[in-house]
Amino acid sequence: MKNNDIKCLVYFLALAIIICTPTYLNAQNTASKNVVSKISKDSIALVKQISKDSLKLLELESQLALKIQNKEKTSLEAQHLADQNSDLAKKLSQNPQDKKLARKADHLSSEVRGSSKEARNAKNELNTLHDDVKFLKDRIIKGKGKLEKFKTSPVASPLTLEH
Repeated sequence: MKNNDIKCLVYFLALAIIICTPTYLNAQNTASKNVVSKISKDSIALVKQISKDSLKLLELESQLALKIQNKEKTSLEAQHLADQNSDLAKKLSQNPQDKKLARKADHLSSEVRGSSKEARNAKNELNTLHDDVKFLKDRIIKGKGKLEKFKTSPVASPLTLEH
């Protein structure tokens, strides 16, 4: 190679370095901003979900006492009606020809069926509510754990993006 060719090559390489360096640094800075922006968006979405779940949890917990009371009331009512039905059945077995007593027993047995169905439904609603409360508590704990990772994770810097 001639001396002129070497000078030309050196100038060309120097020019390429000068042109590409700001572009490279700008790309690193943009990537860093994108990572920080994504972390910020993710953490905001996580805080929003945790807040939403917390409000829902408060709502469900406020319903809990009412559902427990309803379950106890319906189960006591069903048990009371079942006891009455049993007593009526004993009386009817002593006097099987009593039509009035037979109608009363039939009516009471229908009430017992309805009452026991209400008690089962109240129990199922309470169990569902307990499951929902547990699910939300677990999801809030997981969300807070993820949020804690955002707080403790180092923010990406241009130096960490080079690798």
